[in-house]
Amino acid sequence: MKKENNSSKEYINDLEDKILDLSIKLKNSVTNQKKENEANERLISKFLHNIKNPVGVAYSFSDMILSSKNYDDSEKLKKHVEIINDSTKFSIKLLNDFAVFRTVKSSEFKLDLKKCDYVKIVNEVIENCKEKAIKQGVSIKKQYLNNKLYVEVDEKYLKIALKEIIENAIRFSQANAIITINIVSNNGKIETTIFDEGVGISSENIKAVFDPFFVVNTYSLQKEKCVGLGLSVAKNIVNLHNGEISIQSELGQGTNVKLVLNS
Repeated sequence: MKKENNSSKEYINDLEDKILDLSIKLKNSVTNQKKENEANERLISKFLHNIKNPVGVAYSFSDMILSSKNYDDSEKLKKHVEIINDSTKFSIKLLNDFAVFRTVKSSEFKLDLKKCDYVKIVNEVIENCKEKAIKQGVSIKKQYLNNKLYVEVDEKYLKIALKEIIENAIRFSQANAIITINIVSNNGKIETTIFDEGVGISSENIKAVFDPFFVVNTYSLQKEKCVGLGLSVAKNIVNLHNGEISIQSELGQGTNVKLVLNS
């Protein structure tokens, strides 16, 4: 009888421990969910804040054109249409970047991993960025051989990450500046460095450059408004590939972005 009582007590104690453990896990889950909801609300708020202004500008100027009986001054009309065009382009980029950001942040999102030639991917991204670079008088210098380096990646999303990094380098580079891209394979890893001669980033701001909607400069050197999602998107994509991305920079001394993937 005594043995049975001891057995019952052990069972009850074990059950109480399990209930306590479940209670703690549930509490942590609720806390984490609350934090995630708050983070999502802040993100949506920032998104709405960023898109409200360009949409409002485009609407105001289009309304001005439509309500005007005539536009005798063709230069004035052209200027107003350019403002609408710029505001619309910014809105479209913001919507596209935010859509990608939300996709790669989703817990349900899975990469479509396939064995690809990494050098070929980088070359195609550079080619895609050339028009923007030429328009701004910036040169892109390849500092690597065209040897094939195979890696298991999601080509579509890796291209998005690389494009965001390279375009960011172009955006903050003066005319006649050079962006240097280097690729090396070392100890089972592929290391890519993208170095620009641009405006650089202060030590106070560098820790926040991967935060969504964070911008060091509201406008690029070419007076284009910055979205502030590109580097955040790139980091999330690299993380999904179990890779690493880091930034070194000094004001006025350019920026060095390093991307490391497992080969």
